[in-house]
Amino acid sequence: MSPAGWSWFPDWWFHNYNSLIGQVADPTFHPWLLVRYALQALLTSLPIFLADYVCGLAILRLAKLKLSGGLKHSAALGLGTAAAALGLFLFGSFGRLTFKGILAFTVLQGVIGLAVVWRELRVPRLRWSYLWTIPVLILFVPDLMMPIVEYDSTMYHMASARWYMDQHKTTFHEGIRFNAQPHMPVMLYMRQWWLMSDANLVKLVNLEYLFMLAGLFSWMARRYRIRWGVLAAASLAFGSPIFGYIVRQEYADFALASWLSVGVCVLVARGARLQGNRLMIAGMLLGAAGASKLQGLLVASCFIAADLAVHFVRMRKIRETLERGLWIGIPFCLVGVSWWYRGWRYTGSPFYPFLTDSPDVKALFLVNSSYGVGRDLWAFIAMPWHMIAVLPERYADLFRFGPSCLILVVLGTLALVSRRRKLDASTAVVMLGSLLFTVVWFRSGQVMRYEACLLPLWSLLLLASLNRLGWRNVIVPLLLLPLLVSTTILTTNVIRYGVPPPVSWPATQAVLNSVLPYYRATQAANYVVGKNEMVYTWFCDDIRAYAPGKSYGDWFGGYTYTWLGNVHTGKKIHDAGEMVQRLKSSGFRYLIVDRRRAERGGTIYGGRFLESGIVKAGVRVPGTETIYDDGRYAVFRLT
Repeated sequence: MSPAGWSWFPDWWFHNYNSLIGQVADPTFHPWLLVRYALQALLTSLPIFLADYVCGLAILRLAKLKLSGGLKHSAALGLGTAAAALGLFLFGSFGRLTFKGILAFTVLQGVIGLAVVWRELRVPRLRWSYLWTIPVLILFVPDLMMPIVEYDSTMYHMASARWYMDQHKTTFHEGIRFNAQPHMPVMLYMRQWWLMSDANLVKLVNLEYLFMLAGLFSWMARRYRIRWGVLAAASLAFGSPIFGYIVRQEYADFALASWLSVGVCVLVARGARLQGNRLMIAGMLLGAAGASKLQGLLVASCFIAADLAVHFVRMRKIRETLERGLWIGIPFCLVGVSWWYRGWRYTGSPFYPFLTDSPDVKALFLVNSSYGVGRDLWAFIAMPWHMIAVLPERYADLFRFGPSCLILVVLGTLALVSRRRKLDASTAVVMLGSLLFTVVWFRSGQVMRYEACLLPLWSLLLLASLNRLGWRNVIVPLLLLPLLVSTTILTTNVIRYGVPPPVSWPATQAVLNSVLPYYRATQAANYVVGKNEMVYTWFCDDIRAYAPGKSYGDWFGGYTYTWLGNVHTGKKIHDAGEMVQRLKSSGFRYLIVDRRRAERGGTIYGGRFLESGIVKAGVRVPGTETIYDDGRYAVFRLT
């Protein structure tokens, strides 16, 4: 499902749109049932969101930190979700992950929050501007009610969530890629999955991140006094196709972007003033960003370094700069230390895959280094144009970054050149932090999804540029609006897959069967594989979330494809039957294979393997019994 030569007019869009219209027009489709299901899901999720919000308000109250307007609400949601994610991880470390346990944890979170802040709670005044939430919910909620089908999600994000739910504990699984790394957003998706008892609704957690950014954009617009500044900020961020894509998936990237943006905005809200409680709260939020995924640790560290550098240049006080670093760094580390300890305990490195000499890790970095269009100075200068013109596959993504970076560079340069006055501290921190991370990203793995976490902060730079230029009217926001609208239509899940959100179990099964080519194979395996029986997923690492038992098999991690054939160590194994026996002696009982990918990836073993029944249908595989075989996917029992 890759876009064609131009991202805004992909070849699959009109075909899938017609498919969606056909299904909606079908007499078996009941729109009011979908509306009722959506309202029920939102109303059921609302208490969970409110528990996060009042918990965050309580943390702000205990820290005696007063923030203005939208920044206060965004910080409260950010702190509440971070506290819930970290609490669930620690809660699960002691084997207490059950429906009743998570329900009690969420209720307790809300009760404690209310006990601290109930005197300050006020019924918000209804304003006409709040009506914007209605079209936003209409556009986003159907996308957030689709089943779990995205590649990275089924490979490790939701595979981890399902593993923890099955084990009732956040135990390590070396067969799940990146399971040793911090992944706090997975905890929130797991909570939603368990409390809603519906895997289709896990993505509703993204509404919390969406409202966090909405509050930030409102604060930015007021700070820089830009009419319709919220629209301009939202258009720059959500107008990026790759960002529009990740906000609709159960990935860690949207959580990272939200926690990072709120943390940085709290950090720079009052310039260089050494306000300990504000720096502590910013450190907590940046710590949550750092514990959201491995990339988060790097990007959050870049902005902390940028803040300290700007503070030192402006104040010229080493002691005060060090004190500022401690106020930020201690809470930052406290949020992530339990995750780092977990990684060190199971892999020998707190920051796995860094600080390790595994040959598979070296292969991972080698793959990442192949993404992008060059790493020299000219490629860096041309990067804003490459984000628009180069096919997204070159950056290992489904969608382009889009023109957001180029728009910001043009307006920012114009603002700096035409108004030669001193930059305010907040703009300098965001600019330097973005530059530091972009340079590291550019020199390492150029995956556009990783760079997209900066987009909400770039909205602050956009509004700062408009303020510096004196362009405070509605012209620029309206010019950016088509970008937002076109990207929203392009990246919507219901059109990408050509199906409306399923509202029943049979409808969910129909969607999964039509979207996931391996779903029938995993369902067949579910009938015969027992709990915790070892299953090897040979060249089909993306089925992990639906694979039964305890599954292994990936390019990286435990029991890799290279391990199976002694590719890096010892005498290479070429015979498929010998590999099957090696699996059996290692405790595996079942084998699932994707023959199409085995034909491509099996070249690491040599020609004899490519002639075996693992690759070719109809050829017997010694030491196996066929459970399911549709020509592409096959399930074998090891005998």
